[in-house]
Amino acid sequence: MCLYIKHDLGFIMDDTGLVEDPCPVLHKYMKETTTPYYSSLPKGTYPANRLYPIDDVVGAVQDDLFNNIGCYAIGYAIAMEYDMNLYGLDYYWEHTGTREKGGQAVAYLVGLARGMGLEVNITMPSPLLDTNTVRVIDGKPRRQLYGYKEQPPMGHLPPARGIEHAPL
Repeated sequence: MCLYIKHDLGFIMDDTGLVEDPCPVLHKYMKETTTPYYSSLPKGTYPANRLYPIDDVVGAVQDDLFNNIGCYAIGYAIAMEYDMNLYGLDYYWEHTGTREKGGQAVAYLVGLARGMGLEVNITMPSPLLDTNTVRVIDGKPRRQLYGYKEQPPMGHLPPARGIEHAPL
């Protein structure tokens, strides 16, 4: 993703030596970019490459649930106390019923970040945390409560958090 979308920081958590042959486009980007990116094992031939601060991140998160790049990015944001705007972390494709490993770990870390007071926005129409099911109910963006044909009044609850561009 960091090849195509403007960003301030990237995460390429593979051993940088492993991407040279299988992915020449990524290899070229890694050699030429001036935008910093983290990896698990930086090599000197990539000037923008930084060593991922795994000890600091695991210390902040207090868990070792890092099974994909999304987890590393969210964990880093938690450790640095950064608010987040997330996109591309779907892990589920409703039209095929396909699930990708890592979605539960990402959802857990999003909840952890929110519990720590960080703002986490998830771009519509991502299925992450059922963001794709948000509708306007009682004038506020909400997820429909399971088991209720008629949604109960929820005036005491804030609107669904971190939702961008909820469909009306």
